[in-house]
Amino acid sequence: MTGRKDNAPGNRRVQRTVADALPGRSLTLLVALIATGVIAIGTTAIGGTAAHAAEVATVPVAEESPASDAGTGSGNVRDTTKDQPSDAVVTSESPEPLPPNPDLATARSIPLTEADKQLLIKVRQAGLWEIPSGEQAQQKAESPIVKAVGRQLAADHRKLDDSVRKLAADLDVVLPSTPSELQQGWMAELSKASGADYDRLFADRLRAAHGTVFNIIAQVRTGTRNPIIRAYAQTANTVVMRHMTLLESTGLVAFDDLPAPVLSQASSTSGSGGLSESSPGMRTMAIVAMLAAAALIGLVSVRRIRRGA
Repeated sequence: MTGRKDNAPGNRRVQRTVADALPGRSLTLLVALIATGVIAIGTTAIGGTAAHAAEVATVPVAEESPASDAGTGSGNVRDTTKDQPSDAVVTSESPEPLPPNPDLATARSIPLTEADKQLLIKVRQAGLWEIPSGEQAQQKAESPIVKAVGRQLAADHRKLDDSVRKLAADLDVVLPSTPSELQQGWMAELSKASGADYDRLFADRLRAAHGTVFNIIAQVRTGTRNPIIRAYAQTANTVVMRHMTLLESTGLVAFDDLPAPVLSQASSTSGSGGLSESSPGMRTMAIVAMLAAAALIGLVSVRRIRRGA
């Protein structure tokens, strides 16, 4: 470390600066090393992110074809109308894997949230009008496909209804016993319709209703802390997805009339527009940018100090 006398008369103050400690060539070398490190980290981050994206893109995804014949359940939509009442509503024939089956004692030890309770309530509420509507479709529908879809929806919801009532009793959740006013209005509409109008109304009303409950199930499945609720949400999710596919296979669903999707705050902040725990590449790039800015500020400051000296 070298000292330098102030040019002001009588002033013997010694200045110690980074510029004094680092000669011009050393300073240039330091900046070059920082820049090299920044580039290396940035390249690693981008390469890692790209590699992860490529890995995800190569994972095979099971394709689910719409049922061209709802009565036989073509594609991956399983025909459950021939099941026994004791058969599970979701089996190994379903395309989705099943979550672990937790014991009731463990589930009861974890308090239910309001969302957990609403899952059971909504599933029960759906069955209260979809079971009679599915049965009615077998008598009033003009299209054989609509008749078959109604039969399968009713069969699935009978089993879902049995399971949700048992689970609610085990977890001390009170369930509704009658359709809501809105559901009663839909049932009244269907009762008044006939022929092709009935078929179209059946497909539209039930597809819209399944889309609403699907969003609720997905949110509970994503965030619930209770293992038995998580497992039940998985089952309900599979059934509702199956029913939406069946209803769409009729070719009568007016998609333009369905509610537009609305992203929740969590999903909107975890995408490409923000940083999240699921985007380490973005976090690394942010750190790289801060390091580069710090290096630039340091370089400018040192040059100003040297000029002032």
